[in-house]
Amino acid sequence: MKRIITGIILLGIGYYVLSNGDMPLFVFLTTIGVLSFYEVRRITDLRSPWLMVSNMVFYTAIMAYIHFFNVTFSLVYMVPVIVLFFIFCFEFFRKTLVFRRRPFLNNLKYFCYIYFGFSSIYLIREFENGLIYICLLFLSIWATDVFAYYGGKTFGRTKLSDLSPKKTVEGTVAGVSAAVVLMGCVCYVYGFSYYFMVLALVIGLMGQMGDLYESLIKRTHQVKDSSNLLPGHGGILDRADSSLFVAPIVYLMILFFQ
Repeated sequence: MKRIITGIILLGIGYYVLSNGDMPLFVFLTTIGVLSFYEVRRITDLRSPWLMVSNMVFYTAIMAYIHFFNVTFSLVYMVPVIVLFFIFCFEFFRKTLVFRRRPFLNNLKYFCYIYFGFSSIYLIREFENGLIYICLLFLSIWATDVFAYYGGKTFGRTKLSDLSPKKTVEGTVAGVSAAVVLMGCVCYVYGFSYYFMVLALVIGLMGQMGDLYESLIKRTHQVKDSSNLLPGHGGILDRADSSLFVAPIVYLMILFFQ
């Protein structure tokens, strides 16, 4: 019951801040970003309270700068996002956190992970058709998650990764395929460009990778949930893992295709 109630509350808050954008979205993303640094301190070996507070302050300052000065990073985003993505991929396939014994680099990685993820959601919303892009982004993520879960339970035979024993190749195929088909239906009904189907494919695949990457972090540090801030759901990073991984890529894709 706690999980259902929390889910309904989160959906209500999410609908409000995304539909209104601007200040409500800025306050929401800044708040959950700040709380995410508390979770990083909780689940990793970056235990310094001063490090956590400095991350919170710096993150808040940059988000405020983006919001109040109407900053659009455009292609300046590309280089750090690509570098971060390759680091994630390297760690993902090696199944090891390469900066674990280097606190400065490890903290910088987590800072960029949270900052680029949440700020990209804000910047996507700031596009002319930002609300549509955001809705399609989360629709693709949810469709992938739901159909991957039920597809895996029904047809799952081949384990996808040791990082998450419950995920299967069959489930992932079902989830990503469902996201692409659903996006195709949305494009047909509303007359959107069918390139959004390509976007749904990328979102589905990268979203699953985002889930597994957070599993790598939690498995390395031997924790089950990032926190208990969301009753029945765990922590913010548990809920936002896919969107944090996907949002910067989607932002750059939209920018490129526009």
